[in-house]
Amino acid sequence: MTTFNQEGQNVNVQTNITGDATIVGGIHASSTNNRLKFIQTLKRFEQDLVQTANAKVIDAEILTEAQQQINSAIQQAETENPAQKPIVDRLEKAKDLLSQVSQAAGLVAALVKLIAVAASLF
Repeated sequence: MTTFNQEGQNVNVQTNITGDATIVGGIHASSTNNRLKFIQTLKRFEQDLVQTANAKVIDAEILTEAQQQINSAIQQAETENPAQKPIVDRLEKAKDLLSQVSQAAGLVAALVKLIAVAASLF
């Protein structure tokens, strides 16, 4: 068994995800099987992102850029004929931004699940 030295770490928000991605509020990304639920999940994710930033875990610049990407993905998903590539690209960019913040590992893992859902939904 591998043991990690966690001494001196200060983690404000962390989510360990196995299988389904559970986002704050009980929304399960893998059970999101239609566009409306997907959009609701993205909006909830964006709210969770802001809450995490309010805990001073995410730099304001990274937060702003990630929010712009998430909101752009939401806007694309809400169009009459949403295209998969722009949605997935925006979510990938948000994931890359949040990957720079070690304390945002739970958010990154949730985004990975949301990207997979977007890829299969649209």
